[in-house]
Order: sequence, then C-alpha cells, then structure tokens
Amino acid sequence: MQVITIDGLKEQVLGTFDHKILKRGWSYYTDGFVDDFERKGDQCYANVYGSEVYEVKVDLEKLRRSSCDCPFGGYCKHIAAVLFQACEDMGFAPEELLLPSGRKANAPTVHRKQNLLPPQEKGSAAEWRQFFGELLNVGGYRLGQAVTPMFRRTMEQLMQAAAGWQPSVRQVYALHACLFLLDQLDELYRNQIRYSYAYFDLRDQVFEARDEWTQELLSIAEEWTSEQLKGLSRDALEELTDALFEAAFPRASGPVHWGLIYSTFWLHVLSRTKGSEALSAREMSRLDEEASRETASVYRKEMLNHALLLHLVQAGKDQEAMELAEERLGNARAADFFAITDYLVMEEEWERLLLWVRWLQPVAVNASPSQLRTYFGYWEQVKARLPMEEEWKETVLGMLPDSYGYYSDYLLKSEHYQAWVDLNLLLEVQPLSVPNAILKSIESSQRELLLPWYHHSVEALVAEKNRDAYKRAVRVLRKLQPIYKRLKRQDRWEAYIGYLVKRYARLRAFQEELRKLRKGAEAG
Repeated sequence: MQVITIDGLKEQVLGTFDHKILKRGWSYYTDGFVDDFERKGDQCYANVYGSEVYEVKVDLEKLRRSSCDCPFGGYCKHIAAVLFQACEDMGFAPEELLLPSGRKANAPTVHRKQNLLPPQEKGSAAEWRQFFGELLNVGGYRLGQAVTPMFRRTMEQLMQAAAGWQPSVRQVYALHACLFLLDQLDELYRNQIRYSYAYFDLRDQVFEARDEWTQELLSIAEEWTSEQLKGLSRDALEELTDALFEAAFPRASGPVHWGLIYSTFWLHVLSRTKGSEALSAREMSRLDEEASRETASVYRKEMLNHALLLHLVQAGKDQEAMELAEERLGNARAADFFAITDYLVMEEEWERLLLWVRWLQPVAVNASPSQLRTYFGYWEQVKARLPMEEEWKETVLGMLPDSYGYYSDYLLKSEHYQAWVDLNLLLEVQPLSVPNAILKSIESSQRELLLPWYHHSVEALVAEKNRDAYKRAVRVLRKLQPIYKRLKRQDRWEAYIGYLVKRYARLRAFQEELRKLRKGAEAG
C-alpha cells in the first residue's frame, strides 16, 4: 500500500477536482455535513448530508476510483468533503488541499472557518465565547447529523487553539468551552424538537452528548486544587460566574441538568475561592432581581429561586431559605432540595441536616420511591450521629404506607417480630410477597407469631373469588401447615381445613384447590 502524503493528495486533487467544487466541498466539511466517517487503510467511507444523504467512498491512493451516489456523476462536493475529513483524520491540515501545488499553509490551523482569529491567552471570556460561536453554530444543524462526533471535534479544536497556554488559564478556558457546548446542546434540542419524526433519534444523541460534556465539565472543576482556585483573579471568577448564570437559567426546561451543574459549581468549587462571600452576595442580588421580573417564565423563576436557596444555605441562613421556599416554591419536589442536603452532608453539618429533613417530611410524603429512598438515607446519616431514633420512628410511622420498607427493615433488625407482624396485618401485606429468608428467620424463633397473619391472608385471598387468588391462598396454607406441625398442633390444622371446607363449600374452584392440598398432604 502506498504511503499517503498531503503533497501526493494535492497532486491528485489538481488533476481531478474543479476548484469551485473543491470549495463547496470545503463548506460541507466545515459545516459538519460529513457523518459516519470511517477509514480503512487508503479507503474512506462516509455519509454526506446534502439535499439527501449520499454514500461516499474515497480512494486516497487513486482518487479517480472514488464514488458518490449523488446525481452529479463526477468529482462532486460530497467526495471533496470526505477527502477533507480524511486529511483531518490522518493529521494533515485539510486546508492545504485548497492551495496551489507547492505552497504550504503558514502554520497548522485548528479551526475550519476562514478568516477566524484564534483566541488569545490574555483575552476576555467574551472574546473566547465569540470564537466558540464562530466555530460552532447549531443553527446550521441538519437532521441526521451525528451530534456527539460533531461536538467532540469542536471541543478538540477549541482546546487545540489553547495549546501552550498557562495550565490555570487553559483550565478556565476549558470550563467556558464546556459551558458553551452544553448551552449549544440545549439550543439544538429546542430548535429541532419540532421535527417529531426525528425526535427519538435526536433526543438519544443529545442525551449522550449531554452526559459526556456534563461529566467533562465536572471533572475539570474537580481537578482544581484549593491553591489553584485561590489564585484565580476576581475578573476571571466573575467572568466564570457570569457565563454560568447566562447558561443555567433558560426560559424552558431542556436536556441539560443545569441545576446539578450550578449547584456543583457554587457549593463545591466557587465556595473555595478567595472572596467567595462577595461573589455569592453579587450572585444573590441578581438572582433575586431576575426572579422578581414579571416577564420571567415560570420555569426560569423556579430555577432562579432554587439557586437563591443554595446561596442562603451556604451562608448559614437555613430559616430564611425555608421561608423563601414556602413562599415561592410551593409545588417543589423533595428531589429539588437534595443539592442542599447533599451539601450539608459534605460539610458534616448534622444539626442543620436534621432541620432540613424535618422540614422536608411533608414534601417527601408524596415522593417517588427513589426520592423517598434518598430522603431516608439522609435520616440514616442523622441517626448515626445524633440520638434521634425515636423521632425517626415517628417520622417513618407518619409516612406509612410509603415508608413500609424502612420501618419493616428496622423492626426485623431489632427483632421486634410481633410489631413486624402487626405492621403487615395493618397494611394487608401478603406473606407471598415477603422473601422466604425473612419468613424462615421468624419461623426459627417465634413461629407462632405468624399464625394470625397467615390466617388473615388466606381469608383475604379467598374473598377475591377467582382461581388465581385461590391458588395463592393454598400456597399460604402450604406455608402454614409445617408451622402447625412444628408447634405440635396438628389437630388445629385439621380443624382449620375443615372450617375452610365447610365455610366455602359453594366455591367449587377453591374446593378443588383444597382437595389438591389435602391429597398432597396425604401422599406426603
């Protein structure tokens, strides 16, 4: 296989492509219309989006063997676009193919747009973002383009533009770049969601890219040491908080978890910076101002008010935060406050965490199972450090039946078996829904406690009057029979079966199931 060089490709291009076609291919390449690119040796394959999606094959060794299924019928702009993509993939400067033979680009450039000035290390965040916007504009996105590769290529270009910068400046730049990409994902999603026929494919792609860049953003933030954070200038910090503020409070919900990003930055990163109190006071002022605007959407107001709560808690003003939540966030879910409780756990503020779990109880009553699990996880944190077991029990009892699992586990661990059986009777829990291991542990110590529960369950199932319920009733009876045997009360077992036969004599299907049970017992 021949070694592919940029000079060799340029020689081939001069003998095959019309320069106008080549420039059109460059536009397709720079606008991100090349998708599903794959290179195998000197053979390249890709889809290119035009008026339709065209399949392109490029032979790098002999361009004359390249092909495209578009109607042009020659060396078209789609083949040219894939050729530029191949150059990028091989580490060449794609723009050199546009130069006359023998001329070199002055220096490798990482951006594709012509006449685009690279960002400066000492430039402002606003100048950086202008560069970002010129490099990626999702307004030109076409349905069918692969989202994640497009955003990855953009991030690579953005970071290459900052190669050689001071590490601390480059880290701030990277955060701004991630915020920009996530903001662009939100915009892309809102712009394209109206095309319902492509919704699910686009949604999955956007969610994949969102997860990747959220993780990247949080990873960059976590890498900062306290010394590095304290070394950031006031201007750099204000520019970063301004960028976060601009992105984190859209008018409507979108795919990006801005609440998570905002709370993580303020509670775990910016709180460690020099002058964080002044930064927080500045932020609170504009949060309150924006939340009070009549023109702000309901969603935006909720997000702004939740952010304001974070700052109040961070300042130790829990009571003021709770009053604000009651006044402005009447329909909030328990999960909306978990950023606060997570922060208090991180800070090991157990007394304050207790205040918040108490305050959250009325909200948690209607929480989903996953939210309830998190809520009681906070209670466990408190209970492990403060003498609050009795209050915890009152809380759990007050939240039944939703809190059944937590109270049940507590009673079993403390071996309060009578209370556990009473709980199951009260909530009409069927023995068949309880793991056998739990039932056997009670049978081995206080099996007589199970008798009233099993009897009640049999009666409840028979009352449903259907074949499936009758079969389940007999399954409970099969659990009940060995208990009577071990208690040496076989006579009571026989009397109970006789009672069932007599009382439910008209329920033929149930009588059939009972006969199967009795035959099995006799055979045993």
